[in-house]
Amino acid sequence: ASLYATADFGPVKDALFAHAPERPERLGHSYFSHAAPVSLLIEEVEALWAPIAEADDWGPFLAHMERIETARQALALIPG
Repeated sequence: ASLYATADFGPVKDALFAHAPERPERLGHSYFSHAAPVSLLIEEVEALWAPIAEADDWGPFLAHMERIETARQALALIPG
């Protein structure tokens, strides 16, 4: 985040703010209150797979898939 505060980023920031946001109401979704976006980095996938492989426990995987679905709804990339 500190890189975005530098003077070098100023022209990029100015160019971004020159455009009106598209459907800004999406930012009110609870998904955006999380500290970090949902992702599927290899370490996360391995951590999700471990309980399945060890104990046939799909709980963490299903919870992560719910978080991905929440992200899809929050982004609402396809209107309607």
